[in-house]
Amino acid sequence: MMEKASKRLAGRSAIVTGSASGIGRAIAVAFAEEGANIAAIDVDEAGLQSLAAQVEQSGGKCVSIHADLASEAEIERAGQIAISELGDIHVLVNNAGIHLSKSLLDTTEDDWEQMIAVNLRAPLLLTKLAAKHMVDRGIKGRVINITSSTAEAPESNMAAYVTSKGALRTMTTAIAQELAPHQIAVNSVGPGLTRTPMAVRAVRSTETLDRYGSEVPLGRIGEPEDVAKACLFLASDDGEFVAGASLYVDGGALLA
Repeated sequence: MMEKASKRLAGRSAIVTGSASGIGRAIAVAFAEEGANIAAIDVDEAGLQSLAAQVEQSGGKCVSIHADLASEAEIERAGQIAISELGDIHVLVNNAGIHLSKSLLDTTEDDWEQMIAVNLRAPLLLTKLAAKHMVDRGIKGRVINITSSTAEAPESNMAAYVTSKGALRTMTTAIAQELAPHQIAVNSVGPGLTRTPMAVRAVRSTETLDRYGSEVPLGRIGEPEDVAKACLFLASDDGEFVAGASLYVDGGALLA
């Protein structure tokens, strides 16, 4: 009789932002199923409660933290709650993000500031907070930034969004170089078009979303679980020798 393999994240704790729905939720659930305790950060309180119940049903621990990551004070508060509740933090997934589909001529200064605050500044500040914690505790940690395939192949009417994600990808490589001597591996995962509430809102229907799948080399759009599997690889011992990488989970869309 074969011995059952141990869970890949047993004994570890992870912060996952934007985890009330979509890709973030799939990542939090996948990590919990592999033994991790979760600090879930989001502005959606109902979604956080639902996630916590799902995680706890599987025997894991989930700390729900309601926070607006556009606020520096809220970022600091959320990070400190996560550390206080879970102790050592081994993994940070900067997934929270906002999308904007608007022409350059219609993009306002407020649009730009909000996009940069949530999609770029929040990951920077949370990484700084988590990295200091990891260095002080001697933790061989992981940071995973969720970017986008549009960082490599920009699309029209998304200048602010694409800029924020491209900058996050570049920031990932810079921080990876700086934190590698501390045994903290920093990488990014870039989803292509993925079946999330944000994507449905952007294209206005699930039917339209599915039609885009015919243009993807592997024949379908992504599912949140596809991205979660990539993050699980990077967070686990399987990905311990990967640093500064940009892994695109897009069904080969960037090949087209």
